[in-house]
Amino acid sequence: MKPMTRIPEPMEQPAPSTADEQKRILADAAVLAEQVARIVRDNGLSMRFGNNPREYVFVEGWLTISRANNEQPHATVKEVVRDPETGDELIHARAWLTDGHGTIVSRADGYCGTGESRWRDKPFYARASMAQTRALAKAMRLRHAWVMVMAGYSPTPAEEMSEDLVDSRSSSSAPAPTRPQELDDEPGVAHIVVKAISEKTGKKGDGTPYVRYGIRGSDGAWYNTFSPKFGELARAARDSGARTTVHYAITGFGNDILEFEVEGIAQDTPHRE
Repeated sequence: MKPMTRIPEPMEQPAPSTADEQKRILADAAVLAEQVARIVRDNGLSMRFGNNPREYVFVEGWLTISRANNEQPHATVKEVVRDPETGDELIHARAWLTDGHGTIVSRADGYCGTGESRWRDKPFYARASMAQTRALAKAMRLRHAWVMVMAGYSPTPAEEMSEDLVDSRSSSSAPAPTRPQELDDEPGVAHIVVKAISEKTGKKGDGTPYVRYGIRGSDGAWYNTFSPKFGELARAARDSGARTTVHYAITGFGNDILEFEVEGIAQDTPHRE
């Protein structure tokens, strides 16, 4: 992989004096955007939901742009307050980015509260971490959204959308998630060749560890599962190049795999986890 291209940021640099300088900045940004898009795709760092045609990139993908510009991220919890409207506890965090000289080039605040269904029962440290993550994602968005748009993604980080996604799963008025392109006529079934697999680890509310597998198909769509068995089958299919049939359900979190069948590989159908 070629070294990441570092570009000057128009919002922090003096206005270019010539048209040639403006063209150079845009050309460098285009190269960086192409590299970021490849990293995001290959590592499953984005998700499409709602009826937005663009995918939303997780904070790790935004950090790719920031680090390419030799920026250092910082975040801290500022205070714990009460929502003046609901009385719910709110953790207030602040994040900032510094350049190679230690100068602050972007700053933003983020919150995580007990009024959010996803975070209501989580321990304090988990909510504090999410508040800092949201603040950091926003700080990077304020500075680098234009590059992320050039890469073909939404200018809003995925972390800023997660609570809306959870709520949309039980809301009949919420827009339906976008269906992957180039699928067969039968809803919820795709015939693909596995092109890439990503693994994201974490812990459930009770402390039990899990691995979330993201599987990118030859149709360009991502399919998700927490099943280790499906993860093993996906790796086998990727290595062999075998044709695969995926039965999935479209949810607020993407395309959740229900069944995973690989041609030429005998397997028991694992239960859905």
